[in-house]
Amino acid sequence: MLKALELFSGIGGWKYALESINVSVEKICPFDISPVSNQVYQFSSGITPSKVPIDKLKVKDIDELGCNFWMMSPPCQPFTRNNQTCNRDTADPRAAPLLHLIEILPLLNKKPDNIIMENVVGFETSECCQLWLSALLQCGYHYMQFILTPTQFGVPNDRPRYYCLASLEHFVGSNSATNSGEILTSIPENSFSACEYEMKVIGYYLTLPSSISPSDAEEPKMNAHSAVSEETFDAFLVPESVINKSSAWCFDIVTRHSTRSACFTKSYGRYIKGTGSVLFLDENQESATQDLPSGTGEEVRSIEREDAGSNKKRKHVPLHSSEFLQEPSERKYAEDWQVQFNKRIRYFAPSEISRLFGFPEDFQFPTEISLKNRFSLLGNSLNVTVAQALLKYLFKLA
Repeated sequence: MLKALELFSGIGGWKYALESINVSVEKICPFDISPVSNQVYQFSSGITPSKVPIDKLKVKDIDELGCNFWMMSPPCQPFTRNNQTCNRDTADPRAAPLLHLIEILPLLNKKPDNIIMENVVGFETSECCQLWLSALLQCGYHYMQFILTPTQFGVPNDRPRYYCLASLEHFVGSNSATNSGEILTSIPENSFSACEYEMKVIGYYLTLPSSISPSDAEEPKMNAHSAVSEETFDAFLVPESVINKSSAWCFDIVTRHSTRSACFTKSYGRYIKGTGSVLFLDENQESATQDLPSGTGEEVRSIEREDAGSNKKRKHVPLHSSEFLQEPSERKYAEDWQVQFNKRIRYFAPSEISRLFGFPEDFQFPTEISLKNRFSLLGNSLNVTVAQALLKYLFKLA
């Protein structure tokens, strides 16, 4: 029976991953210092995380919890590529909680049987990582390291992350990657068949319309993910004031038929470059809606627009086959791109991002959580689908 300690619990990504696999969980003890994260965690799960700072926990405190499994996503800011200051890695105050865990792990009277950690790519080259791995070896753990992204698991979102699995027992199919500097880019072959994950299209995850003029069948699908007051179609259209910025050329644009999207970060909706994709709005019914969940608004219709300066009506040229939908680095500049973009692209809704991240349908945000905070909380969370696959491997369930 698992007794799980969820450190840096955020909005509960590890919790949802653990509950989705075939293991018996007696209790989950979450810890996080963010009041907003804790509000969402409590609202969606009924469990109130502890606000005690992790770097203030004593050996006695952890021993008394009696948890035989740890799961965690320590703050990534000390290790991101954007942090090139002298106060990075171990010198960053945000690394203090992890350094504290490294210090007290060998001192515990009852160490957890298994530990799983997630962080950004770049953590693997840090001093913190080396200290963590040394502590694991000192305590008699076997560990394996991975860099994985959701696209490997059929999810059309690129979010490469570092993962470290540690166990007091040997891993399934244990090989030279155990207790070495090798970082695997896939879960060992004997764990999952290649056909288990079939790539889905973006449309599978949509809850709001993906066309310029939503039909009656395209009313937003309001579910437990969202507040009706926030998840409305117009609220997510990229404003003309944003499109008129020169940096708007850097938008990563996808369609409902795409099998990729850029990594969503906590700055999504506030900054343009490198924060996540936006959705191009279709005008026609050309693409099939095969394998799309009901109610996602995937039936769209062709519309006609008034041609400026004439009484003729014409069909607007669809952009999904043009160079505008190439990645920003490959896209050719065009003088009329701002006109082409206007009212043709929208942000992904939080409910859609949470679906891409593998959160269950009953995941909820309290209505008072702002849109900015929803984007931020999701950007700081993990992909539940990838976490689930690693947990299955760790617990020999594959």
